[in-house]
Amino acid sequence: MSYVQLPMVEVNVEDLLLDLANYRIPTRPDDEAAALNYLYAEEDVLGAAKLILRDGYFDNEVPIVIEDDRAFVVLEGNRRVSALKGLLDPDSVPSHAHDLRGLLKRYAVEAEDLPKAIRVLVAASREAANPHIARLHTTVPKKRWSRDQQANYYYSLLGPGVTVDNIKADYPDVDVVRFIKMAEMRRFLSGVAYRDPSLRDYVTGSGLAMSAFEYAYRNADIAAAIGASFDGDGHLRPTTQRPEGIAASLTDQQRAATEYLMVEFRAKRLNTRSPDFKKTTPEHAMLLAKLTGTIPLSTVDQACFPASHVRWANLIAPISELSDPGDPRRLEAFMVDVLERMAENGDTLAGEEDVLAAAANITATRPCPISRPLLNTYRLNARDLDEYGRWTPLAAAELAGGEPAYKLAHLRDVGLDITDHMIERRDARRFNLSFDPRAAIDGAFGPADPGDIEEEVARTEKAAGLGELFTSRLSVLVGPAGTGKTTLLQTLVAQPEIQQDGVLLLAPTGKARVQLQSKVNFEAQTLASFLVKKGGFDPNTGRYQSVDRAKRSKVGLVVIDEASMLTEEMLAATLSGLEGVKRLILVGDHRQLPPIGPGRPFVDLVEWLKPETFTGTARVGPGYVELTVFRRQKGEEGQRDDLALARWFGGEDLPGAADEIWQRLRVGSPSETLAYRRWADEGIVPTLIQAIETELGLEDATDPERAFKLTYGGHLSDDGKWVNWRTGDGGAGDRCEDWQVLSPTRSRVFGTVELNRLIKQRYRAGDLRRAENFYGHRPPKPIGPERIVMGDKVMQTRNDSRAKAYPDGAGMNYVANGEIGVVVGRASKSPNFANVEFSSQVGATYGYRPSSSDDPPLELAWAVTVHKSQGSEFGVTFLVLPSRVAVSRELLYTALTRQTRKVVILHEGTVDELFELASPALSETARRMTDLFRKPAPRELAFGDAMRRFDANLIHVAPGGVLVRSKNEVIVASILQGLAPDRWSYERPLSIDGVTKYPDFMIETPAGDEVIWEHLGMMSNPKYASDWEAKKAWYIAHGYRPFDDPAGPGTRGVLMWTDDSNGVDQPGWESMAKQILGSATPRRAAKKAPGRR
Repeated sequence: MSYVQLPMVEVNVEDLLLDLANYRIPTRPDDEAAALNYLYAEEDVLGAAKLILRDGYFDNEVPIVIEDDRAFVVLEGNRRVSALKGLLDPDSVPSHAHDLRGLLKRYAVEAEDLPKAIRVLVAASREAANPHIARLHTTVPKKRWSRDQQANYYYSLLGPGVTVDNIKADYPDVDVVRFIKMAEMRRFLSGVAYRDPSLRDYVTGSGLAMSAFEYAYRNADIAAAIGASFDGDGHLRPTTQRPEGIAASLTDQQRAATEYLMVEFRAKRLNTRSPDFKKTTPEHAMLLAKLTGTIPLSTVDQACFPASHVRWANLIAPISELSDPGDPRRLEAFMVDVLERMAENGDTLAGEEDVLAAAANITATRPCPISRPLLNTYRLNARDLDEYGRWTPLAAAELAGGEPAYKLAHLRDVGLDITDHMIERRDARRFNLSFDPRAAIDGAFGPADPGDIEEEVARTEKAAGLGELFTSRLSVLVGPAGTGKTTLLQTLVAQPEIQQDGVLLLAPTGKARVQLQSKVNFEAQTLASFLVKKGGFDPNTGRYQSVDRAKRSKVGLVVIDEASMLTEEMLAATLSGLEGVKRLILVGDHRQLPPIGPGRPFVDLVEWLKPETFTGTARVGPGYVELTVFRRQKGEEGQRDDLALARWFGGEDLPGAADEIWQRLRVGSPSETLAYRRWADEGIVPTLIQAIETELGLEDATDPERAFKLTYGGHLSDDGKWVNWRTGDGGAGDRCEDWQVLSPTRSRVFGTVELNRLIKQRYRAGDLRRAENFYGHRPPKPIGPERIVMGDKVMQTRNDSRAKAYPDGAGMNYVANGEIGVVVGRASKSPNFANVEFSSQVGATYGYRPSSSDDPPLELAWAVTVHKSQGSEFGVTFLVLPSRVAVSRELLYTALTRQTRKVVILHEGTVDELFELASPALSETARRMTDLFRKPAPRELAFGDAMRRFDANLIHVAPGGVLVRSKNEVIVASILQGLAPDRWSYERPLSIDGVTKYPDFMIETPAGDEVIWEHLGMMSNPKYASDWEAKKAWYIAHGYRPFDDPAGPGTRGVLMWTDDSNGVDQPGWESMAKQILGSATPRRAAKKAPGRR
């Protein structure tokens, strides 16, 4: 038969059948499983499988098939097809399933590239295939290139006019970026200045296989240690330099780390591709310690001072001459370790006594005899640290009152950078106001309703704020969600004088960036993306550093949103990347969670700039703008219950009738914005499910799984049979944050991991089964241990600067840790990628290969932690609040301000226990010790059965150690302590006829009567003034006589009130109190006043 060209098609591997009529396969013609077992046993198919994993599958030898009624029968290429079948489904070859899984585990990265479909030549019949089969077996086939050779080939294609995208277009089935990385890394390693010259021969020759070494540089921690960072095309950064040039500029530590890796690889002592080498293993931790030089203190100390029973010789002592347990270097190391751990928890300095005590408590094989006399001897005490004989990472500091303290030297430098910058800005000449702020506000918001008094208050404070933001060189713009901060910024940015000087909008997270950009209607960047380009942030290590002067940005206005999330290091790095800035504005809500890391710079800046008093009704002063009027959609009575509750956890002055919300919770009053459910008896799972189905309208759904998908972005197909996951406006990414479950923790039954598992089990079982189907049209296979499939709501778990958005130009080509999205797409016969559309990049998708990896870049996200939710907004939130987890006041405030429509609280405790969580004693922000603009004043107070330490600058302590909410309440309490010692209480519940109120102060007179003293804040707000009148009427109706009506009825006692609308009038308040309470007649020492601690 003459030779003819056969047509080539792409076929799913699962649709290929072995040729059971082949004489080389002595099995029954209907037993493909037996045929697979035979080929693996007799034809070394396992070896072929290993080669495919190691070197990749290439169709230079295309299988030849014929088509029959069932599928495609493989006449030529049975061995390669069998290898692919076994790799894709090890259980199909029971006799070798264990070996196949071992290969897949060993070559886990390569396994991600296994093809699900391959090209084949289709012959019309066996007779037509014979000439082609004979040609293959009677000629000399080409030898397959190794991965290194493939890398060199694809790298050689780059040149003028030829980019990585061009090569990818020419070779669509090849992971071109991976091979570019191999080639770049080979050149990088050849440019390192090794102390051992033979290592250069090793890395440039055949001794080092890049297919093995890529497991090392694909590990972000290892790559960072050797100074390697890739862009999305596989080129080493900076891309303006050749790889050899980048290697030549490595630091000594990075060069030493690279040399250590090469020595270990050459000696075959290190195998980073081993399945046992994971980030969670001690081997990984020890390798990083050797590469970075950051070995834990306990490890170093144990080597220097081994336990008495250890038999091996101490090799370190002769080198370090370290034999005295009280050696100053050891004392110094213990103190640095203490300060580093404190910095992780937010403190940037600590008192000398605290450092000494913590260092003495460090567990060591030989106790460290650290003491004040020993520190004095070595000049390691804080006051004499300048006289210490060697360089030290310690720096001296002071607490309020001149008490000695310590800081880490790099945090001292960071703090000075911030304070110097801010003080210079505050003291600089202000700008002249060149426009009418009120006219600009009215222009932005439209005509005002003359009958809406509260709207007039809102516009008045926004106009005052707009004028201050324009004229000041440094400003903070603060206020809860819903008060219009970003709308005010939009009005400012729209001013021609602002735009002509340039505008830079920054936010700490990807989600916050998107919200800032959409609301201000101006392009925004994340802090990370802004600083990465300037060398101010290393995405591999997460470290912030100062920006070189030549790389600074010159722009007129800089706005940093969600500033409460900034650590001192983040803020200092950002400031170092700027120059010539006319106006710097930090925006946020300082009542939210403080940052994860050292400091609380936004809170410190707010406290520094906040005036002692305000001259008008607006809370605006030099460099300080606070918005107080909520304009987010309101209830019928003009007050949102959810935000009224959140105020109690914000640590600020409260309106006179603020306690009404607790009564509404207690009696279960219906609310459009707030619901409260207890789960102590039936448990969190049924309570959460019931809440979800009630709030999302699933109670009467005939198909709960389908109805559930429609709540966060799913769309019914035109025929109503399927739920599709569309992208773009109104699609999955756009709607995936319509609702969200929040929890303070990841662990335990009420943590996010378990809640996500339970939600998936209840509502997503059907889609999981379809994804696990290997045949026919199906979604991509599951990802990771959580079995993530199409339609699942997910969160990105790590920053990915190499991500590529599809289609080109639709996204940022960057996915940030914490971004939330949905796995989208359609089922197909050979789905290779799971695509995710994120809420912050609507219209763009990012591909993820199905994998069983234990550490995938995605995790389920119907439930997320409160920390992860910071900077986000959701339609409806379900807040899971267990009583067995310690929560801060700021965490609850953050959780209660994430929703735009409604929050549903699922509480293990009672309303009274929820009220206790609003105590100032539970403030995490006030616990931290920082010294940006004033020295901290540590003070210990009793709370329950324990003592808690606070920075007295951020708390208000009344006589008797009672924590109150404001300075004015401290004044009131001091008056009471003088007039009625031991007879007053603070926020003690008052219950009458089933209604509970929380008066500011209750006083018992010697005659047994009760006096209630309410101190009123924010009475300039007409709504709050109206609410107070209603509360006053309630007091009067229940037997409390107004103090200004001596002849009025009152069987229970007297009601008195003060406010600060005309400033602090302490003499007037005290005079009024004397008229009602009389003068004190001390008989004994005053006891500690009762009240909330």
